[in-house]
Amino acid sequence: MGILLRVGLPSSTGALPGEAERLGVATMISASSLWDHKRGHFRRPGDAINDLDVALDSAGFTAMCHYGGFPWPLTAYVQLAYSHSWAFWSQPDLCCEPEIAPDRATVLARVDRSAALLEECRRVDSDLRWRLLSELSLEYERHEWLGGAEAWHRAAYPDPMPVLQGRLPEDYIRSADAIEEVLRGDWPELVGVGSVCRRHVHGEDGLLTILNALHRRLPAGVKLHAFGVKGAAIPHLLPVYDRIASIDSMAWDADARWKGDSSMSGRKDAMRRWVDRQRERLADLEGAVLLERVIAQVQLPPEMGKADLDGFMRRNRSALEAMCRQVA
Repeated sequence: MGILLRVGLPSSTGALPGEAERLGVATMISASSLWDHKRGHFRRPGDAINDLDVALDSAGFTAMCHYGGFPWPLTAYVQLAYSHSWAFWSQPDLCCEPEIAPDRATVLARVDRSAALLEECRRVDSDLRWRLLSELSLEYERHEWLGGAEAWHRAAYPDPMPVLQGRLPEDYIRSADAIEEVLRGDWPELVGVGSVCRRHVHGEDGLLTILNALHRRLPAGVKLHAFGVKGAAIPHLLPVYDRIASIDSMAWDADARWKGDSSMSGRKDAMRRWVDRQRERLADLEGAVLLERVIAQVQLPPEMGKADLDGFMRRNRSALEAMCRQVA
């Protein structure tokens, strides 16, 4: 039970990965931070993240803003995915924020193209995996070893995580339909939700509307990673709590810059403060979830109506949520 918090890291080297390890928090690295544009290749992630739970983001928004698209070949990105044992690595996807996709036609084209990119990425991934395993199998004669090696390789280097895209709820449903065709109905346990980084919480195209639409559309066993969801949205995730596996953000680093302290000690302090605050919010959310589940099991005495219970809950909710957290 629980939503995993991931801290976005601006680099896989230096002191910040060590600070994340000290805080015991999961992390995420953007492919753009590893791209050497002058030399035209990805840098190796390095040893600083070896002991971290770290995921790889394909950097769709950053690539569009800086280069007008992905500057690296798809093969190079898949090879980057094989350079480290990532918790997950996201498919190359095409973001749909208004500054990138200003009209409906562009949004829908990017939704469809994201599904096509997943198919291309899975093909490149499959070809590269088979080539690597075939080269290894030359050292062995038994075919059983190859089957075992493939199982180990898939555990260490999973398939690319699909990412759902869009602007309106129906766009994300369209994205899910297209990706389901690519996957031939075989959904993985984790799927990303893109273009929600600066999304407002409520409204017809708000974060909760999107997540609720996907909750109704996706198979029961599929969990979501919501890219860039800000801490202020966490208390509102109660209706889709069981559907969300994880969230990530780099808001802590922006906060350090806005406050004028971009020194390494200032950035470490900003990361610590941000992690502590989000953990508090997630703990409060977990308490609210537990309380809702307790209430669902309550058998009201005949003399107490539901209105009486609702009033009691409103007056004492904070204390009851704290008790639920302690019991959990």
